[in-house]
Amino acid sequence: MEELGADDPGEVGGYRVRGRLGMGGMGAVYLAYTRGGQAVALKVIRREFAQDLEFRRRFTREAEAARRVQGPYTAAVVDSNTEGPQPWLASAYVPGPSLSAAVRRHGPLPLPTVFQLTAGVAEALQSIHRVGVVHRDLKPSNVLLASDGPRVIDFGIARAADATALTGSDARLGTPAYMAPEQISGGDVGPALDVFALGLLTYFAATAGHPFGEGSGHALLYRIVAEQPDLSACPAELRDLVTACLAKQPHERPTPSEVIDLCAERAGEGVLERVSHGWLPPAVAGQVPRREPTPHPSPVPADVPPVAPAVLPPVAPLVVAPPPSAAPPPSPAQAADPPTRPPLSPAPVPTPSPERSGRRSPARIAGALLAALVVIGGATFAVVQLTGDGKGEGSGGNPAAGGKPLGDIVVAGKPVTGSRRLDDKGTTVPYQRTYTAGELYSSVTGFRSRAYGSSQLEAMFQSVLDGTDGRLSKSSGPGNVVTTIDPSVQKAAFEALGDKKGAAVAIDPSNGAILGLVSTPSYDPSVFSGNSTSDKASWTKLNGDATGPLRNRALRETYPPGATFQLVAAAAALESGLYRSVDDRTDSPDPYVLPRTSTQVTSGDTSGACANASLRTALVLSCSNVFAKAAATLGEDKVRATAEKFGFNTEKPKVPVAAAQSVFPEGMRSAEVALSGLGQFEVRATPLQMAMVSSALANGGKLFSPHMVARLTDSRGRTLRTYGGSKPSQVVSANTASELRKAMVDVVMDGTGGGVRLHDTLVGGKPGITQTSEGGRQARYTWFTSYAQRGTNGKEVAVAVVVEDPSPTSAADGGLAARITKRTISAAFD
Repeated sequence: MEELGADDPGEVGGYRVRGRLGMGGMGAVYLAYTRGGQAVALKVIRREFAQDLEFRRRFTREAEAARRVQGPYTAAVVDSNTEGPQPWLASAYVPGPSLSAAVRRHGPLPLPTVFQLTAGVAEALQSIHRVGVVHRDLKPSNVLLASDGPRVIDFGIARAADATALTGSDARLGTPAYMAPEQISGGDVGPALDVFALGLLTYFAATAGHPFGEGSGHALLYRIVAEQPDLSACPAELRDLVTACLAKQPHERPTPSEVIDLCAERAGEGVLERVSHGWLPPAVAGQVPRREPTPHPSPVPADVPPVAPAVLPPVAPLVVAPPPSAAPPPSPAQAADPPTRPPLSPAPVPTPSPERSGRRSPARIAGALLAALVVIGGATFAVVQLTGDGKGEGSGGNPAAGGKPLGDIVVAGKPVTGSRRLDDKGTTVPYQRTYTAGELYSSVTGFRSRAYGSSQLEAMFQSVLDGTDGRLSKSSGPGNVVTTIDPSVQKAAFEALGDKKGAAVAIDPSNGAILGLVSTPSYDPSVFSGNSTSDKASWTKLNGDATGPLRNRALRETYPPGATFQLVAAAAALESGLYRSVDDRTDSPDPYVLPRTSTQVTSGDTSGACANASLRTALVLSCSNVFAKAAATLGEDKVRATAEKFGFNTEKPKVPVAAAQSVFPEGMRSAEVALSGLGQFEVRATPLQMAMVSSALANGGKLFSPHMVARLTDSRGRTLRTYGGSKPSQVVSANTASELRKAMVDVVMDGTGGGVRLHDTLVGGKPGITQTSEGGRQARYTWFTSYAQRGTNGKEVAVAVVVEDPSPTSAADGGLAARITKRTISAAFD
């Protein structure tokens, strides 16, 4: 709780104000007392809202509805004034931590506590829904942990701010991480919306995570609509309950009453009796002071009619772009990293309606989203809070580290981020993020904006960088994120890519450390790190840029890998025993006719060297006939098994931020399997994935999980957590890796990869050029994946580069991608 400032009132409506609990977009929340000494949480609305007639009308309606909510697990609204200069609302004060604060500080809750929490919140939802209200912003920070059970707060007034003159008629206030699919896609919203949020809340309490992955914003919204939740970390006893709550269709979710029944069935009714058993673990219970008596609600005038459930028009759809991996190959549509967003408001309960004949399934919704573009912070969202929830600990907030600068993201011992103090003394976070060489490192750092949230490392480690992470001591202040990035490698790849659309990834094969991760064109996060008019203009311009500077092509774009995938097909042929050596003669006519078709695959080599060529010759000359025939002979299962060992089909690989899934399809016909062996048909790979292929071959067939964070530290350098260090997986045998490495060297010395030759470095590689049809136009991609070693048993590096290059490119030396690769490799050794 903060002390009162000069602008804070000393008394409101007869309540004595004693401290500020939090500051939000709609106004301030104070700890206040009745004349008789009972505590209340007093919400005083900003004057800007008070001057809006539509807001006053809505606020009056919502306050009346909220005062009718009576239940043991809600913070009752006890008084309100909707007619004064500044409307206010008083609710029961709950002196306890929020669920978000408790889990952040102490970790996941014990299973019995989770059942008790879920049942209590479900009972609160019953009370809320009974009077015609939908909460619409149920999340961990809106659930407080009292000594005798949870309390659901913040229903009843936020919706009044929606669609006023201050937010715009097409704006929506929202917390993406706890939205239901129907909110996102613009369908009718009803009580089932809160049950979906309850499923997410239960999962968070049990795991401290989110079943649809990290981050927030449009990428998370897409996953909520189009993907199934990942419940692998969820305790088995909770899995059925959470699965039911997270059903895509509202009518398939249980009612709050059914949720309570499920909790009693799984945990036993006795466990739910908190008074006799106690319910919080000791560490959390120690944060809960003795609860003060709850003020009794003032009587509701008898002449006020009951609040009838109202039918809301569908919410304007939040049009979101999916993670690029969902629509291969990529289009110029912007796909920014997931930003954070402010909270939703409650709404009256719609009258249940029968299922419409035209209801869209999640798959159809996802399809409709594939080509969509989002401008977050523009018409779609109204940003009313800059950080966290704008509340103090007693109201379930997430306070930042007061007056201390933000922690930094570090490259080679030097910070590439900073922070500057703001003149605005009223803000809860008095520092704004700054960046050094922002364009160079934004594909690694992501952004942190006072208006548009955060992404990438800034988002994933926000609590460390804010100083709110429970592992940090109060005296140490905010922590730092130490990366594995080599500044020389990063700069070389960035400058070599120049103004091209493309990406480069460099990995140390010996440990998986990412030395370089570049996506171009890039952006400078500092131009929209604030919330001024110029910041908004910069953000809007970046979102409207057809070249997609906000897209992370290195991690979250998938492309047809073309001939670079021949390395995987060759590995499958050797590992399965189809061929014993890369020098065995193959049975591969040139041209090769695809199975059960009249379509011919030809190498394009006029010398005849590709007919029945060995794998070595086929790699050197890029003989398509050899790899198409090998894949068809092996069959889908064997090729896919090898591809998956390299990392294909791994859902949401983490480095530690999530990357897109590289795909080797299933259910193919023989001709399609043959084309997949050429990296065509529906095979898609990220640049990260193709760097992993070369990394595994360079390291004797062993693949370390790639990572771009070395460790988290406090401000004194004490390590909080390390990354990397896990055992490698054996992707292929050491013999297979050795044979393919030698063949890759031959590709560089005698074949199509001559563009990466270095006189003092052993380099092996494989180029590829692919063409696909996108929206009626031909899209062309130039690839190069490689490994390099300097000196016997010396340092190694694996590099993958892709360039979106619509102009003709010579394949004689690997083209532009090879030249970028060469500069990147050189920087790794210089």
